[in-house]
Amino acid sequence: MRILQRLCLAELMNYIEEELRINGFAGISEIHEGGAGYLEAIRQTQKLLAIDGSVQAREFIQNSIYFILIEKSELINSDNIDQLLQEYHINYYENIYTGAKEAVKPIDNEISSYLSKYSISELDEFDTKLLKLTQIIYQEIYGYGILDELVFDPMLNEIACTRRDYIWLQYNGIKRHIPNSNFIFKNEESYRKVIENRLTSTAKEEINSGYPLVNAILKNGSRVTALRPPLSKYYVVNVRLFASKAQLMKYRSKFVEDRIARIIELLAGKGRRNVAIIGEQGSGKTTAADELIIKQLDPDISIGLAENIHELNISTNYPEKNIVELQYTKDFKPSDITEIFFRLNRDIVIYGEVRNSYEAFEMIKAMLRQARGSLFTFHSSSTRRMIHDLRQLLMQTGYYTDYREAQFDVADAVDLVVHIKLDRETGQRYVYKVSEVIANEEGMSFQINDLFVFDREKGQYWVNQKGLSREQILSCMEYEMSNSDIEELKGLFGPEPERISGGE
Repeated sequence: MRILQRLCLAELMNYIEEELRINGFAGISEIHEGGAGYLEAIRQTQKLLAIDGSVQAREFIQNSIYFILIEKSELINSDNIDQLLQEYHINYYENIYTGAKEAVKPIDNEISSYLSKYSISELDEFDTKLLKLTQIIYQEIYGYGILDELVFDPMLNEIACTRRDYIWLQYNGIKRHIPNSNFIFKNEESYRKVIENRLTSTAKEEINSGYPLVNAILKNGSRVTALRPPLSKYYVVNVRLFASKAQLMKYRSKFVEDRIARIIELLAGKGRRNVAIIGEQGSGKTTAADELIIKQLDPDISIGLAENIHELNISTNYPEKNIVELQYTKDFKPSDITEIFFRLNRDIVIYGEVRNSYEAFEMIKAMLRQARGSLFTFHSSSTRRMIHDLRQLLMQTGYYTDYREAQFDVADAVDLVVHIKLDRETGQRYVYKVSEVIANEEGMSFQINDLFVFDREKGQYWVNQKGLSREQILSCMEYEMSNSDIEELKGLFGPEPERISGGE
């Protein structure tokens, strides 16, 4: 057993790590006395789960560290705990965001105030300081270093490093560089260790010079993208936290009116409309897809989910639904995934995000051939731009020789487009526009019929009282939509405005 020779932070960390390795975690030995092999397996599992981002394992190990520290009360007390905390290279007695600097913009004041919960004061109670010491020891031994608390923050959208000494975050949709010049990794070695051994621990490939770009999903649902030389000049890591779902639930009335959400639910569910959710990066497309459509789907509908990396995690979120989740790999390309879904008789197919020509081709093919009621997300600035961009992707496959045919297939496949926007002043995400796309076989053209458009100046939606086209309604009734559902849809549209529409 390791003996704590002298009281300093580095020695204390070594001691704690050895204690957890030899004596296990608090509480386990009481339940399984004598099961040495079993205990070792449990210890190792908890360590690996914590490194992989499990919230429960993280809390479990933190509690174990805390109990060990309490047992050392003869060494660690109110007289010396400040000294231990000050030995860490980050000064938690200052605000981690601003440090000693003055806030530059009003948003900096807001972020600084929010992140002040991670700071401590010399006047704090001993237990508060002991909890911070626990966190420091945990994040250095098992966690994500100085990023650890931020990676598990429920209100942040993103945390990233372009170098060990340049850290930025996204708070309420607003990106800001952390102005505190002292909030950096201690050295390049510790920075690389966090990226190579921890943040990318769940990746399919090990990040190295031969494989300098990896993607991973942590157990808490965060999406990690990491790069290293020779692809990038420095080690780079980006963690998308998807906190927008929590914000969406809190600010649901600002995100979308209930009647619009109900219309989308009816059209995607009972009407089996193919839906595209578009918007810029970080606007909340994935969250909107989950909250507005996936969550509302009938549990008896069989769903196929295709993703580049497992991100939506809908089988875990909705265990009552009939879901098969597949991921593109070197051996299983988009065409293979589509064929598998057809063999498994999936009613609808969800494409987490369409990024390239072959994904676009398979998505359009599935929507046209069999899987009515399917869904995808796509980076685009408008419905018209989406149609043109998808047309270009289809042309790149070589399966189309006439751009009009490619354009018609896109318009024929996509029935409903939900456009999500991000207010860069407030960080509020909202449904900006809902439109239907009507394909005209004669002339190989299409028409865009806007149903709802948000007017920022008035703070309300323009509503097309004429509602859905007759073609759309008749097509919906070929599925589970009844006459009473149609009447409900008509009742959900508001006062008569001037009709907004566009053609091609």
